[in-house]
Amino acid sequence: MHISLAGAGIYRRLRGAGVPVCLSGAAGLTFALSYCVMTGMTGSSKRALFMFFFFVLSQVCGRSYDLLSSGGAAGLLLLLESPFRCLDAGFLMSMGAVMAAGIYREVLPAGKQKTFRDRQIRRFVFCIVVQIIMTPVLLYFQYECYPLSFIFNFLMLPLVTAGFTAGFLSAFLPVFLFSVPASALFSLVVAGTSLSRRLPVQNLVLGKPSFLWIIVFYMGLCLLYKTLKKSSYHKYACLLACGCFLILGVQKKQDKISFLDVGQGDCIALSLNRQDMILVDGGSSSKQDVGQYIIAPYVKSQGYQAVSAAVITHLDSDHYSGIRELLPSGMIRRLYLPRVKKDHAYMEIEKEARQYHVSVSYLSMGSKFSGTDWSMECLHPGPDTGLEKNAASLVFRLKVRGLSVLLTGDLENEGEEMLVQSGIQHADILKVGHHGSKNGTGEELLRQLRPKIAIVSAGKKNRYGHPHRETVRRLNDSGCSIYETSRSGMLWFSMERKRWYLNPKLDIMKQ
Repeated sequence: MHISLAGAGIYRRLRGAGVPVCLSGAAGLTFALSYCVMTGMTGSSKRALFMFFFFVLSQVCGRSYDLLSSGGAAGLLLLLESPFRCLDAGFLMSMGAVMAAGIYREVLPAGKQKTFRDRQIRRFVFCIVVQIIMTPVLLYFQYECYPLSFIFNFLMLPLVTAGFTAGFLSAFLPVFLFSVPASALFSLVVAGTSLSRRLPVQNLVLGKPSFLWIIVFYMGLCLLYKTLKKSSYHKYACLLACGCFLILGVQKKQDKISFLDVGQGDCIALSLNRQDMILVDGGSSSKQDVGQYIIAPYVKSQGYQAVSAAVITHLDSDHYSGIRELLPSGMIRRLYLPRVKKDHAYMEIEKEARQYHVSVSYLSMGSKFSGTDWSMECLHPGPDTGLEKNAASLVFRLKVRGLSVLLTGDLENEGEEMLVQSGIQHADILKVGHHGSKNGTGEELLRQLRPKIAIVSAGKKNRYGHPHRETVRRLNDSGCSIYETSRSGMLWFSMERKRWYLNPKLDIMKQ
């Protein structure tokens, strides 16, 4: 929009002053290119620059300008430069905006807009059309949509245009005449954005739709438009029908146990009973901002607005750093901590949870969560046992629809011996303790558990050498299959047709 305002604005002013088309176009392109370079030559800036070039070319050649053809040509040029842009969120959203504007012009030709009211109604409808057409791409990459964004686009875009124009003029005319109005206008935009975030229905987390569903959505949109082209009322019905289809076709929640790839750390996401999302640990010592860029996007991709419960097995940063990041966002509804002696890290996260109004509860041996067809019981340690931090990691047995999973945190040494002495029973899946450290997952524990599958959560080429060869040997000798997040990425178990599958190719029940 800024490139259009700058380049096209200069072109039109010069043409209005009687300057020849070629000189006016060259001046507009020069300024647009300079602005594009100044803003970093991003993909969307290049796309706008190419489209403006085609506009100028059409004027020089005396031909009409077609928005969709220009956008398509710009997209092809960008893909020739870098073919993998076709998978980039910024590229697809930029092209989606062009497509939305082009379709709007086809559906509702400009015609005569005699009054201010007519122009505003047309602009308001344009914002609605763009939002509906852009929503599938937005959901695919960000898993959420903003129902009221078209209202704020309608209100804020004129302020942005006026602010940019004032800022642009201040580069050529006395600064004091325009810099203050520009600052005031952009302050209003920021205030409006802040207000939108405080509304009760600011966003809807719908999950990640399949790529095939998105294709079907757009095909249906084109088909309905062609079928109902003659009636303007039917055009609105067409968009409404596509909006309903959009909501019905998004991610369906299912029972799912996911071991996220967070590098050197742990994060197990449990989607249970199709309504509860529980995190067991969530942190990393090798990846920054793991909460913002890995955990939160995954939770939203599964269609969950927030995490019902976040459990921290012990207070090492590679188990809680991501959860700590999410506390200010309100995404964590309840935090569970081990009932052990409190160190500095323990007291800090406890303080932050209360600061952001997240209720805190404490777990020890015998604590239990349960719901329809699932339960999760804490097997270790007892309250205030005085064990070393890793040995005092919370250990859970998860039972869900016939599947038994043992989650061991960083359990090793004395803590593991206590678990063995308690007479622990068979588990189908074992989350290997302490990322595969040689001091954990002993032969006696494996003999009692007899796991079918062992999951190792560790970073690729980590400095600790996890998983250690001794641990891998013991796991192989026990006869279980070993899967590592460092090699396979995220690993998940989901139920399909009443059977559990891994990723979802391997039938767990036949192992």
